Amino acid sequence: MSSSNKPHYEADPNKVDYDEGNNRWTFKPRGLSIIWGNDRRYWNLPDQSSFAVDRTLNYDMDYDQRSEALSGPHWKGDGSSISSDKACPATCRVPAKALNIIWGNDPRFWQWIKLSEVETRSVGFDEGARLLQVNWIEVTGKLPTTMFNVASTTKYEVYYVMKFQVDAFGWHSVPIKFKVRLNGQETAKNFVLESYKEKHDVWHEICGGEFTVSKNAAGVVEFGMFEVKSEWWKGSVVLAGWSEDDVSQSQQTREETSYSQPRHIEETSTEAKLGETKLKRVEKEAESKAPSGSTRESSRF
Repeated sequence: MSSSNKPHYEADPNKVDYDEGNNRWTFKPRGLSIIWGNDRRYWNLPDQSSFAVDRTLNYDMDYDQRSEALSGPHWKGDGSSISSDKACPATCRVPAKALNIIWGNDPRFWQWIKLSEVETRSVGFDEGARLLQVNWIEVTGKLPTTMFNVASTTKYEVYYVMKFQVDAFGWHSVPIKFKVRLNGQETAKNFVLESYKEKHDVWHEICGGEFTVSKNAAGVVEFGMFEVKSEWWKGSVVLAGWSEDDVSQSQQTREETSYSQPRHIEETSTEAKLGETKLKRVEKEAESKAPSGSTRESSRF
């Protein structure tokens, strides 16, 4: 049995099941010995009472079914956390809890944290989603265009409010894809986020694209950030939320905030090109490794 004052976790034999009818052994997470398993900086084992302890994998499932069973619970955005006063023509802010986060309800991968009063005053959010570690990043959301209440055609820029912690890892390996879609028209850009680690524990507004809203136009703007092509693990960042700014007013707004200067895709053209090259290589490798009839691709956006 493991001891909380030891860094490594020793397997609990009570967490191993045997199915005599099918001659099959099933090892739950706590039925395995894990080096550094008792150190929450590296591992976060399920609680003894959590459903994850009792969740087993049926090896008679096909590949897609096994993937779904292993994926764990996801966080479904709570639209009620977007206050009604967000209906303004200049700026709209969406807290992390109003976003859909794959793996977001599994504390092994994501955790909800309270932001300090200073941070709340600075970024406008009082809570954030902390990414511990994951190899499938998929964060999405949507807003009706009627929320923007524009008097004339207006262009908006999309920003993700994020903070990279001092031990952030895995962000150099592959580019993150940012998508924006409005009424069927989609744009996508890819770039590597490694450089944001240079100023760790500082809030950044990372540009994720743009869209245009016309007066009285009905529709839904969808947005998301993804890295689902590779199997590279990434972690130690905090996502406070999502914001969009009227391009005509954003420059003045940013000069008055304590955010770091936004990095637009155009300002990192060399990095973006490198990211595109890496993405194509990773996609090719993923396709060659994927089991027959399967694909490592998001179907939610």
